Amino acid sequence: MKKQIVYLKAEKSVKVKETAVYLGDVFKVLCDNKTLEEKLKVVLICKFFVKNNKNERMGTQKAGKKSQNDKRTVISLLKVIELIQKVDADVEVISLGENDIIIEYIGNKKDNNVITVAKVIFVSLICFFGTAFTIMAFHNDIDVTGLFEEIYSLFGQNYQGGIGALEFGYSLGLGIGIIVFYNHLGKRRITKDPTPLEVEMRIYEDDVNQTLIDNAGREGIEVDVM
Repeated sequence: MKKQIVYLKAEKSVKVKETAVYLGDVFKVLCDNKTLEEKLKVVLICKFFVKNNKNERMGTQKAGKKSQNDKRTVISLLKVIELIQKVDADVEVISLGENDIIIEYIGNKKDNNVITVAKVIFVSLICFFGTAFTIMAFHNDIDVTGLFEEIYSLFGQNYQGGIGALEFGYSLGLGIGIIVFYNHLGKRRITKDPTPLEVEMRIYEDDVNQTLIDNAGREGIEVDVM
């Protein structure tokens, strides 16, 4: 009898809202046998447990084994394949995604709009005054006022201070340059390319996820085959 081929694909990090995590919550599953596909999607691969007290504690229980008290766990693809083969031993699993997946329980907590707005205002103020200080410190370091005075003298102009063509053009160009660099004008994206901040955040996220996976493997708390 020909083996059933099951294709699995998962991202490196997955967020879930329910304590019971099934294969279909984490993986994209594809199989010619749709009955088997639906059956595999409801295979339990991880379960978070919650102790409802003042100091709420989180933990995970996977395949009958307790793990670290955390809202996050790392599960190996080999363990998932093992669970699938318990359902149907005559299955060939082909993975098109990650070999180690971070599952994070976020629950159904509602966002507090007041706190969110306060955080945005706080971060905006830090960015505004921090950037202003950095620009002023840079200009003072290179003596941009003296530089403009030299440029005016080259064109036979007697610089008397204040705002001139150079100051206006430089300030305008600085603002336009920042907008173009960050690829945003208000809520609108100028081009479809990801912004530098998005690229750096993605790199940071990948580094954090890989560190979590490495630490879970070293500490022996990754859910894997025995």
